[in-house]
Amino acid sequence: MCSLLAKAAAGHALTAARHCRQVLGGIGFTAEHPLHRHVRRAVVLDGLLGSARELTREAGAPVRAERAAHRLVQM
Repeated sequence: MCSLLAKAAAGHALTAARHCRQVLGGIGFTAEHPLHRHVRRAVVLDGLLGSARELTREAGAPVRAERAAHRLVQM
């Protein structure tokens, strides 16, 4: 479960890459700036193990089924 949530959190790199491309404008689409490598890597990794949205939904399925969340730390 922890690896699933870690991948889901890391999956937001695609969103960050898209925002970065928007900030950089046209240079983010060219090979003159290294951003194109990061965007390509984010797209491949997002499709490799599932998107962040799919993984978050998968992690939340047991919580919805049980209608309760487990405590992370016992007090």
